[in-house]
Amino acid sequence: MNIHPAVSIQHGWPDDPILNILNDAVIMIDDAWRILRWNAAAERIYGWMATEVLGRSISDVIPTLHYLDGTTRAAAANYVITRGGWRGMVIQPHRDGHHRYIDAAIQRVMADDGHMMGMVAVNRDVTEQYAATAQATILARVTLALHTDTKPMTDALQTIVRAVAEQVGDGCVLRLRDGLHLVPSVLAHRDVACETMLHMLIHDYPQHLDRGLTAHVLQTAQPCFIPIWNADDRQTQIDAVAWPYSEQYAPHSCIIVPLMSQGRVIGTLSIVRDITPISYTPHDVTLLQEVAHRSTLVIEGCQLRESEQQARRDLETLYAASQAFMQNLRLPSIVEVLVTTLQSRFGGEPIGIFMFNDQDGLHEVGVSPPCHTIRLPRITDQILTTLLQTAQPYLHHDQASSFLRVPAAPAWTAFPILARGCCLGIVQILHGVQTAIRPGDLHFAQALIAHAAVAIDQAQLLADVHESEDQLQRLTHQLVTTQETERAALARELHDGVGQALTGLKLYLESTPLQPITVWRDRIHEATGQVIDILSQVRQLSLDIRPAALEDLGLMVSLQWLLQRVEQQTGVVIALHPYTPIPPLPHAIELALYRVIQEAVNNLVRYANVATAAIYFGVTTTGVSLLIQDHGRGFDVAQVCQMPRGIGLVGMRERIRMLGGTLTIESALGHGTSLTVDVPCRPRGEEVDHADRAG
Repeated sequence: MNIHPAVSIQHGWPDDPILNILNDAVIMIDDAWRILRWNAAAERIYGWMATEVLGRSISDVIPTLHYLDGTTRAAAANYVITRGGWRGMVIQPHRDGHHRYIDAAIQRVMADDGHMMGMVAVNRDVTEQYAATAQATILARVTLALHTDTKPMTDALQTIVRAVAEQVGDGCVLRLRDGLHLVPSVLAHRDVACETMLHMLIHDYPQHLDRGLTAHVLQTAQPCFIPIWNADDRQTQIDAVAWPYSEQYAPHSCIIVPLMSQGRVIGTLSIVRDITPISYTPHDVTLLQEVAHRSTLVIEGCQLRESEQQARRDLETLYAASQAFMQNLRLPSIVEVLVTTLQSRFGGEPIGIFMFNDQDGLHEVGVSPPCHTIRLPRITDQILTTLLQTAQPYLHHDQASSFLRVPAAPAWTAFPILARGCCLGIVQILHGVQTAIRPGDLHFAQALIAHAAVAIDQAQLLADVHESEDQLQRLTHQLVTTQETERAALARELHDGVGQALTGLKLYLESTPLQPITVWRDRIHEATGQVIDILSQVRQLSLDIRPAALEDLGLMVSLQWLLQRVEQQTGVVIALHPYTPIPPLPHAIELALYRVIQEAVNNLVRYANVATAAIYFGVTTTGVSLLIQDHGRGFDVAQVCQMPRGIGLVGMRERIRMLGGTLTIESALGHGTSLTVDVPCRPRGEEVDHADRAG
């Protein structure tokens, strides 16, 4: 066995002056393990003066805390006694509590009679060299990870934490900031069983940014160093989820340092160990800060590379989705492409698509997985209001989540589907446990939903065009039918009324020449009366076809004549209430209003079963307002509008629509009917005056 060449003792004790000039600690003990010699180097290395330790047991002053080669204290002593000496690396305490790495050499001292007098230990303090070696090893592996351009970020970071765990020990966890939490990105432990426990305890449970020592590190951007930390203190100061030894009560030592990128804390790097061998030192803090700095470079490089790759993939995905949207402009097809693309990006997380309609507000149009396997959180009126007001995604997370407890409400994000300044619907994405949505995923979802919104808007416009074409076809058919019906009615009136009267007059006059002259006068007088009746019938038919009084006397007089005639013929009294002066209006508007009132009055007389009704009429600076109201039996508006003839409602609405106005019907069985018309216009003559002033 070789010991340090500065001291070689076979028999007896060397003199003190020789011992005090050595740089290594020389400690001599008797066969009862009591200290007999303690040189100047021992005082410097261990902090104890010779006068304080002489005669004391060596194990009381500098107990060997740990044998780095795994040897036990008893085995080392037995090796010295039986083989003459032992050498190895040990960890021993300084008087101030710090631990030192010692290269120890122990040799027995024999008396002249052959029995063992004691032992001499020559100990060299190699703490700085050991730390430098460990640091060089770790930084070399970190540098290797830094220059590995093809590795995924997780693999590169795993190389770093594995090196820290093996060289510094025991457990190392690197967490990256992700919205409201710190997500355990990578972790390692020199003990396989402890590493498994680390995964079980923290990997699936991100830590809130406002809890425990992590919050202090994030807020101050300064390292946190606890040399000795009892389990009771640990459990009261931070969540047990953050540390791997929550069920053990041995003291621990921990260091947490921030990961800084461009002046912002993006995560933390932490190490923790059982201090049975040795606690951490300030030197370890410095080392971990350097590792954190280099780890940040790895993270930035990998994130830049991965963001570029992800950006290319996102562009390709968005292009493919946009093409798929436009190939089939139908809402079910668009929703299917949207859900499939989002699920591919978010790893199959539950997704819900909801659209607005006029009947029942927000309703579900697509959910994946199907609703029987997952229940989506309810979007409250308050959240809906926030979405509509901000037109920005709404992020929801469970504030009450804690360690090893299923969250009461999962984290989720709601996106508005916006097109032309209107909200068409909402996309809802769940995030599993508590993780916030990543910025890249957020931007991708917004871009994809924006493409989908354009497609949905175009699909709705296309559906409206098809509906308008169908309605136009129905109106054209109805117009032709109405024209034929009116022509048949006119022909019937001409044949049965005017035609019969003219035939009778013809026969009456043909028989007149055979009568005496006195009879002739009477016949002419009677024929004149018949001609007057025929003219009255022709005038009535002419009024029904086109009321000439509109052009000669105006709308109000024509309406009064119409209502008087209705009262004379049916007994139904309809009061006309102009609540403003009625100036002359453009001829097209007067004719349309007259026809609408005429049709409405006919329907009222035929179906309402009332004796009275009222018409309220007024003209403002913006247009004409008309209200026809009765308290009759009422009807189902939607059902009547679907009827082939629709009692003229479709025709009335189309007349007003062509003038840029609106016609609204409110009715219910047993509750009467209200017909409201609003037409934008200027009184007749104002357009000319306005044009003259403009000219």
